[in-house]
Amino acid sequence: KLNESGEVSGENKKGHLSHMNETADGAMQAPRNNQSVQRADSAVRNLLFQGSGHLFTEKDIIGIYRTPMLDQLGRSRYSLFQKEVQVTKNQRGNANERYAWLACTKGTMEEMMMNGALEIAKPLQGPMYGVGAHLAPANSSNICVGLSDIDENGIIRMMLCRVIMGNVEVVFPGSNQCQPTSESFDSGVDDLQRPKHYIIWDANVHKHIYAEYAVIIKVPYMNNGDTASNISEIRNSGALDNPTKDDSLQTIASSGDEQQACMLGRAPSPRSPSSPWMPFSMLFAAISAKVPRSDMDLVHKYYEEFKRRKISRPDLVKQLRQIVGDKLLVSTVVRLQQKLPPMAATEQAPRAPGRGGGASP
Repeated sequence: KLNESGEVSGENKKGHLSHMNETADGAMQAPRNNQSVQRADSAVRNLLFQGSGHLFTEKDIIGIYRTPMLDQLGRSRYSLFQKEVQVTKNQRGNANERYAWLACTKGTMEEMMMNGALEIAKPLQGPMYGVGAHLAPANSSNICVGLSDIDENGIIRMMLCRVIMGNVEVVFPGSNQCQPTSESFDSGVDDLQRPKHYIIWDANVHKHIYAEYAVIIKVPYMNNGDTASNISEIRNSGALDNPTKDDSLQTIASSGDEQQACMLGRAPSPRSPSSPWMPFSMLFAAISAKVPRSDMDLVHKYYEEFKRRKISRPDLVKQLRQIVGDKLLVSTVVRLQQKLPPMAATEQAPRAPGRGGGASP
């Protein structure tokens, strides 16, 4: 929750967010008071890392920027938002104002930074809880990462927002709900006690969401020992016994042709792999919104052991399969492969061939 000075407390933990200066055209400009920008930057970073686990590190943050003060009509965005806070407070007794993370596309962020206008695209990934804007609590940035679209350069964009929740009701995954079920409610959550998803209905998006900070993150990939490619290794457990020249995890395949060949009763023809390498960090970010936090902690535990050479690559693969499940791993890697740029042949390792006697999950 937020107090009057902008401090985050309760489920969103504590942290003070200071404002950054900007030019009239919305360009970012460091304020003369360096302590102010340091406090703002530090507070946003703390919130970001607080819920991200080990998805990325300091060096992966490209930038944290204060959004423009004025909207496209020259009005103070914050003043307009505060009026809505007061309206909700008068109506409900408590505006239930929170900080939350909003996944956004490059176009959405550019529109905000250039024109002060919030144009929200529906989440491309993750479960849908009704038809509206989906945000994640300030202490659950990993959920927002899972909802984010990773562009062709491996970059994701998020905005830290103030949101007016008012009276909330539960919205179930897969629901087609697009407005409150009665006049008693203002917004939705996936769980009343420990919410991980906030839903702001379309009618309130421009009134109940104040995008305050824009964050751009480079998802690390092509790091030595931190890659994944071609899930023939997940699809064919017999392939787990095949050694490779490094400790990379080979995961999903251009497996469409292979699966089709198997369905037609013929063995897939041997050929060089065409699928790109993929970072573990990207894979973990994509599944984090769909896997319980305790399971993700276990995934990171085994991954750290793998990096320290305490367990082998096949052992890591087996643990991933047991914890996450083949269905989610396969579908996630197939989707992410479509976003990765093509890699040079020298950057690809041979795919471990499946064996006829290999057990299929």
